This record gives sequence, structure tokens and C-alpha cells, in this order.
Amino acid sequence: MISVGTFCEVCDNSGVKLAQCIKIPGHLKRAIVGQMIVVAIQKGRLKKEKDSAIKGKGVYQAIIVQTKKAKSRLDGSHLKWDNNALILLQKGLPIGSRILKGVGHELRKKRHTRLISLAPRIC
Repeated sequence: MISVGTFCEVCDNSGVKLAQCIKIPGHLKRAIVGQMIVVAIQKGRLKKEKDSAIKGKGVYQAIIVQTKKAKSRLDGSHLKWDNNALILLQKGLPIGSRILKGVGHELRKKRHTRLISLAPRIC
């Protein structure tokens, strides 16, 4: 689960390495896998070119793909990862062209098929 102020690793090739959650839409206290949040860029290789998607530290939307907190599924299995990870979005589409880590099966239920097609594996 991600709350406001949590630092997360960015697992796409947009150049950003670390982002901090600054808002969870919908007046919720915590966000889970597959939920959209608003993040602020903290660290990474930020390009200063005109055609780059990320032009420096700023505020972006993101979707959570991995959390440290164990999530129990309906079939009785529990799933947790080593760190919190997310993918940056711009106008609903991913900024990066590749996803570097596996994503949760919950993205398929929430119909994020574009992210599933870019992911190396689905957990």
C-alpha cells in the first residue's frame, strides 16, 4: 500500500529513478496495485532537450505496479515484492517505451492492456 509521502522506484525507461507520492485521487488514504496516483519526480537522468518527455522535476500521474505490502488474492495466494514501483503516465499512456519489471495481475482486471503488453512478465 502506498500513502502520501511514500518514495517509489520508477520501473520504466523514462529516465526517472525515484518519485514521491503527493496525492491519491478519490479521498483515499492508501493506494494499491493498479491504482493511479500523482507523483513528484525526485531523482533521475532528466534531459533538458526540447523533444524529451520528461524535462525536469515536475508532477506526473503514475500507476502502481508493485508494493512491499503483501496483497492477498481471492484464490488464497499472497503476493508482495521487494520494493514499491510505479510507471509514469502522460495523458493516460506510459511515458517510457519499456517496462523493466513484472507487473501485478490486477492491471489486467482494471483494463490497463497497454501496460501489460509492455511488461516482461505478469505476476
